[in-house]
Amino acid sequence: MSIATVSNILNGAGKASDETRARVLALARDVGYVHVPGKRRSRPKSGAVGIALPALLGRSRWETLLAHNPYFSELIANIEETADHLGYQTCLAPYDPEQELEAWLRERKLGGLLLVGRHPEAVFEALARTDLPVTVLDGSAAQPGPFSSVGIDDRQGAYLATKHLLDLGHRRIAFAEGVPYPKALQQPLHVYHARREGYRKALADLGVPFRQDWLFGGDLSPEGGYQIGRSIFLESNTITAVVATADILAVGLLRAAHERARQVPAAFSIVGFDNIHTSAYIGPGLTTIDQNVREKGACAVRLVVEQMESGQRFARHVEVPIALVRRQSTAPPPA
Repeated sequence: MSIATVSNILNGAGKASDETRARVLALARDVGYVHVPGKRRSRPKSGAVGIALPALLGRSRWETLLAHNPYFSELIANIEETADHLGYQTCLAPYDPEQELEAWLRERKLGGLLLVGRHPEAVFEALARTDLPVTVLDGSAAQPGPFSSVGIDDRQGAYLATKHLLDLGHRRIAFAEGVPYPKALQQPLHVYHARREGYRKALADLGVPFRQDWLFGGDLSPEGGYQIGRSIFLESNTITAVVATADILAVGLLRAAHERARQVPAAFSIVGFDNIHTSAYIGPGLTTIDQNVREKGACAVRLVVEQMESGQRFARHVEVPIALVRRQSTAPPPA
């Protein structure tokens, strides 16, 4: 069907047969499509949609989080865009876990809340005692409770990244994540644990031995990736590729490879994770896992707004599809 036909049916406009209208609406239901009006309402609805960033980073690192990781900036921009289309304002609000939650919510007059990333268990316990509509994203999506959630298959994402390198012929593949070792091994974060398991499974499926000494961790920042890269190149001349759990780590790895004269991808291959906007423009373009940040943010807003407008909190999980994006940072290993 033409774009105009589908658009008219979803907007309740134009002429279409009953059969055509039924087919479009049935498909929209099957794929979970929620129509977002193109015209902004003249006045924002009451009750802002709150966006709570990871409390574990503390207030002193809140701005650093947004400055160093474009993933969060892009996610929040998409959340704000969708909320605006639906007629709601947003409130970006870091939560201090020592503050009384109910008072924190009242001060901001929130109608619903989006929890981005990983938060202390006490936050979920306190929210469960309220009737506030809540949607959680990413690391928090694994937290049990009466909350809706949006996430991706992190294990499969790392599996695809590792398998891509294996298919190119690499067998000496390191793994870099944004949590310093050895703490990450003792208390694994959900997202990183899942991605680490995907890396291990891809190796196992091809019969490639897993090596503990090829796991590297550092701060979730370009500097963290740079330090990981230095460690890789100082400790081993045999590693030919690395899977990074974030594009910002891969950016630092690229710099470290350049300093050590390990040309990417001729001598060393790098795969990132996130597909942030700039990953297509750095040199070389970064092969990465696209986790569809735009759709993730839009889904989260739709879920919380549906709860706000229905007056009922519900627990529904949405998994956003992922895909490997091949660019110029990966190639077969040197002969």
